[in-house]
Amino acid sequence: MTEPATDGLLSQQPEKTPGGIRNQVVLFAILGAICAAWDLWSKSYVFGKLGFPGHASDPYLEGWLSFRLFTSFNKGALWGIGQGQTWLFAVLSIVAIFGILYWLVKGGAAQSWWLTVSLAFIIGGTLGNLYDRLGLHGCLDQQGQVLYAVRDFLLFTFGTYHWPVFNFADAFLVTGAIMLVLKSFEEQPVEEAVNVPVPSSNAEGPAKLPSVQAGILLALCFGLAAPLVAADSKPKTPVISTEFIDELVQQLGDSSYSKRQAATKALIKVGGKAIKQLVEVANKKDLEASTRAIAILEKIYIGEEEKYWDSAETALEELRESKLPSVAARAATTLDRHYASVREKRAIANVIKLGAGVSYYDSNTFPGIQDEERIQFISLGADWDVKGEGIKYLKRLSAVPAVYLVKGHKLKEEHIAELQQALPDAIIQDRGKAYLGISGGAHPLGCMIGRVVEGKAADKAGLRSQDVIVEFGGVKINEVGAQLQGFDKLIELIKKHDAGDKVDVKILRNGRHEVLNVTLGAWPIPKPKRPAKRP
Repeated sequence: MTEPATDGLLSQQPEKTPGGIRNQVVLFAILGAICAAWDLWSKSYVFGKLGFPGHASDPYLEGWLSFRLFTSFNKGALWGIGQGQTWLFAVLSIVAIFGILYWLVKGGAAQSWWLTVSLAFIIGGTLGNLYDRLGLHGCLDQQGQVLYAVRDFLLFTFGTYHWPVFNFADAFLVTGAIMLVLKSFEEQPVEEAVNVPVPSSNAEGPAKLPSVQAGILLALCFGLAAPLVAADSKPKTPVISTEFIDELVQQLGDSSYSKRQAATKALIKVGGKAIKQLVEVANKKDLEASTRAIAILEKIYIGEEEKYWDSAETALEELRESKLPSVAARAATTLDRHYASVREKRAIANVIKLGAGVSYYDSNTFPGIQDEERIQFISLGADWDVKGEGIKYLKRLSAVPAVYLVKGHKLKEEHIAELQQALPDAIIQDRGKAYLGISGGAHPLGCMIGRVVEGKAADKAGLRSQDVIVEFGGVKINEVGAQLQGFDKLIELIKKHDAGDKVDVKILRNGRHEVLNVTLGAWPIPKPKRPAKRP
């Protein structure tokens, strides 16, 4: 008796036991879940790191073949095909999921590990992109509404050609489809498998399509694997209009909580381009909008986009001077909260870049100082900020104890006055080009040495802590009736000399007078002993 013809792979291999099929289904479920989870995590990480779509990372590969991350939204299918048909593809994806599950369990695909793995790749990729098409990622469009689109971020360039931006879900889909194609080439045609003649064109009824080929057709029809081309493959940076930002900013004070929240999230993604409008709304009497605007400025200030750091900080400084007490207090609190971790470090990095010297306390010279991140003083010489743009960075260093203006500096009087007003607790003094290298205090007979800086002029000449300098270059430190006494007088005497001058210094040590010859050094413009951090 002739056996009836059957189609596809199942006619060519022994049927697996229920236990074996169950193992294949478990493999399918685990691998599909891993693919979907990896795709969703990678999208969330990259978009969280780079921000609003249109932002790109530095290239990881350069040359004819280059690779970088580039955030983009895709409202179509794989590689940008079928733009604007998001819901159609979402529905087709759901249908495809049920089709794949049916084929796996009822259609017998679970009897082949190759088919099981390929379908796991396809369903993992389908689920990853379906999650985005349903808007579950929470990203918003320019109207602050949920964006029903797929997040893409992998960008390869071959010479001048930009491959369409894609994601890991797309890669899984293509891998699964390729595996199906390869499997179809391995199978015998149905006619050969059952040893029946090929039906002629006059035969009744169409020939049955083998199961693997049917699966390929299913995948292609549902947009799970698409041609390796795209009509417009070059990535575009979205244009964020001023009108769009204005509308979002106005929604910060909307009566609807959901709209306020959506606008807040959207403005955080827009970032530094919204700073001007955020300052304007923060300075208004709408408490809700003002609070949210300052919170967004804070996010920009401590965020990843370095080019907006200074603008955000300047905006918060402007709001700190607001005539509205609540606004001023909130902005001041924001700046103070990040002083040690952000504000001071960024200001130091900028003043060093502009030519200032920064000297830190160290435990050798100051044994009682435990925190070696504390600044001892900042020195500004002839090379400091020729263009006069750095005063704002100095004004941000509210915890700096001293700023020394070395002879030849180019600070204008109005800048010095600004600095004195901004840093009321700091010592701001003119210094000469010569440097002795001590700290000093008052004494009835002159200036008592406090600390001696290791390796500097005083240390090399043999001066010690607790020595009392009585005369410097033949001039008494303490003269009856003189306005300047002690350390202040010593500073004025040193200012009259240049680096390299040899000066006799008369001291009182253990009740006896001694004269030491000191070769004055150059006033240091010290570079930091550690690289300035740019948080």
